Amino acid sequence: MTVLNKLKPRFWDYVDAAAGPFGHLFNFRRIWQLAILLTLGVTLVPLVSITAVDYRVTQKSMESEIALRTSRMVSNTRRAVSFFLEERRAALDFIVRDNSFEALNDPERLASVLANLKSAFGGFTDLGVIDPLGYQRSYAGPYKLEGVDYSGQAWYREVLDRGIHISDVFLGFRQVPHLIIAVKHDVGTGSHFVLRATLDTERFNHLIAHPEIAGGGDAFLINGEGKLQTPSLMHGKVLDPIPLPVPAFSTNTELIEMEDKQRQRNVVGYAYIEGTPFILMIVKNKEDLMRPWYKTRLQLMGFLAVSVTIILVVILGVATYLVNKIYLADQKRLTMLHQVEYSNKMATIGRLAAGVAQLTDLTRFFSGFRSGVTLGGGLLMVLFGLLLLKVLPFSLLSLPSFGPHSFWRKLFFPLFESRRLVSRLALGLAAGFLPCMLSWALVIQAATTQNPLRGFFTTTLFGLGTVPVLFLAGLSASFLSLKTRLYGERVAAVSVMVMGFILIFKGSKYFV
Repeated sequence: MTVLNKLKPRFWDYVDAAAGPFGHLFNFRRIWQLAILLTLGVTLVPLVSITAVDYRVTQKSMESEIALRTSRMVSNTRRAVSFFLEERRAALDFIVRDNSFEALNDPERLASVLANLKSAFGGFTDLGVIDPLGYQRSYAGPYKLEGVDYSGQAWYREVLDRGIHISDVFLGFRQVPHLIIAVKHDVGTGSHFVLRATLDTERFNHLIAHPEIAGGGDAFLINGEGKLQTPSLMHGKVLDPIPLPVPAFSTNTELIEMEDKQRQRNVVGYAYIEGTPFILMIVKNKEDLMRPWYKTRLQLMGFLAVSVTIILVVILGVATYLVNKIYLADQKRLTMLHQVEYSNKMATIGRLAAGVAQLTDLTRFFSGFRSGVTLGGGLLMVLFGLLLLKVLPFSLLSLPSFGPHSFWRKLFFPLFESRRLVSRLALGLAAGFLPCMLSWALVIQAATTQNPLRGFFTTTLFGLGTVPVLFLAGLSASFLSLKTRLYGERVAAVSVMVMGFILIFKGSKYFV
């Protein structure tokens, strides 16, 4: 026997062949299946629904937390970069307002200002003063840039138009990545000059670097063309184009999702830094950010799997137990019905046996009664025959009387010794009560008609059927002589006696 057969419930292969059109009521496998399905539906649907809702809610919560942290980091970094640039722009604006064009053209004075800027703010590399024609009249820094013509540069034209210019990172004459901040100052004579400062990109890069960025994140600046302005951990070096599209302009901090060339989903937070060509971007790998939630998801799925397994085992066990109990109760019911049916059969047989016994007793009673009547009738017929032959005188039948004649003589002599027709009728009626089988057969036939009218007509027709024979016998007697009639009476008496002996013989068989 296999393990499957051992686990199979008793009712699994049961088929009630006698159920007929109500077979579905005794299909215990179907009852078991319906109980399993309904109970599983009632228990698992809420559990799975709650788990799905919790799954979705925790996922959304995790994504919202990631978005909030990324947006906060972008906003803080943008403020730091803006403050860094605005602080140095304000310092340059203060310098041009506090010093005249002639004072700044003094190399010693300009070098002193540069030293003060480095010590106070840091990040400055050099300073240059540019006259209205675009030539750099004075320069303080590590390079030989006096007399350089900037009149053809785009940044110079922009600073003349707007009064200030913050460039993106570029190589320039020195072929080293750097950025410049230039401010224009108008003098009272209608002339102007430009103070140009070069900022150290190392200090600038330090503002963007965030070692605490989670999820394999990367923070960097790009310009409007999508070129890196600061080094990137994953997207290249300074001035390399990034493999991501340039995000759309927005005055606020934005958060989007996009795929890189490796088809990985990234959470990108960005912000345009106002007054500069820079776009701050913080890129985080979504899979790395969602890894804590994935761990929670595995725990949730494990809890769901364990719960479903326990529920399934309990439901299977309980349903199998209950249906098995119903099956056993039904089998007991069938057994009891069989026992009741057998008891009814035995009771019916007992009643039939009792009825047969009663019929037998009744038959025996009527048989004994009939035999007694037959025996008595035979004795009477022999007695009547002897009386008719005048072998026995009627005086033997006399009883003590209260008058001159006995009781029997008064009663029977007029009937049996008279030759009148009335005496003959009385004798015939008396003979009718004798046990004649033909007469009794007609009586039984009349009784079995179960209809009084039909029984009456049956006996009446039988009596009428005997009338012609008796009439002819009586009619023919008038043509016979007296001697012949007396001889006939003797023959009749002998015949009656013979019939009486026959009846005595038949009646005595029951008592032998």
